Amino acid sequence: MSETSSSLGRPAPERIHAVLFDAGQTLIRPSSPVEQIYALHARPGRPVTPELREEVRRSFRALFDAERQRMASGADDYAASDEADYALWKRLCYAVAERVPGLTDDPQSWFETLYAEFGRPETWQVFSDTWPTLRVLAERGIVLGVVSNWDSRLQGILEGLGLAAPMRVILISAREGARKPGPRIFSMALDALGLAPEHVLMVGDSVTDDVEGAWGSGLHGVLIHRSPRAEPPPGIPAVRSLTELLAWPCLAGSR
Repeated sequence: MSETSSSLGRPAPERIHAVLFDAGQTLIRPSSPVEQIYALHARPGRPVTPELREEVRRSFRALFDAERQRMASGADDYAASDEADYALWKRLCYAVAERVPGLTDDPQSWFETLYAEFGRPETWQVFSDTWPTLRVLAERGIVLGVVSNWDSRLQGILEGLGLAAPMRVILISAREGARKPGPRIFSMALDALGLAPEHVLMVGDSVTDDVEGAWGSGLHGVLIHRSPRAEPPPGIPAVRSLTELLAWPCLAGSR
């Protein structure tokens, strides 16, 4: 899709000077499906059947979506911490174990194994369109950054994948004490960049956290919508691949 006033949800600027990216499902994704990793570690050595994988996937997705809706409500003023994230993932794992009978005999040990596993860079992979996009934007003089709702493990993941180096700013919600779509973490990003919001673009996979959150703080926002089987939500600016951004005139850069 081409960049226009309507595509960005507000009058398009002549130049975007910085692009902020979400992390999960925007720049990176798990190297195997989440349900595969969950089932594999539930009972090591037991075959992971398609039926078990689907049951775990369905349970995890329903629980995770409910947690995201709760967090997006702002009932806690969008506060964030490593302790809160740890408790969230523990709660999710225990709930999945309850919903899938016989999944694991030891939910606590299973959770601790998964928490360590998802903190390893090797458990994650970079999307194929990530590096081509980052390289071209950097060559054009566009400042890059990450603003992500994650715990402090993300720093090591980004470093391990080589993604920390090109980023001018990396704001991780648990480390900053604030999360998207609340305005505080966006304000922190603008302060760190030294830029006005109208010259900054936020790219992410969440309509609420990334697009509407950015709009609420005066930034431009665009959804990365990778699903080939569904259309983007109406009225929400979206791209199917990060490389589509490179054709936008406002991201032509100064070099």
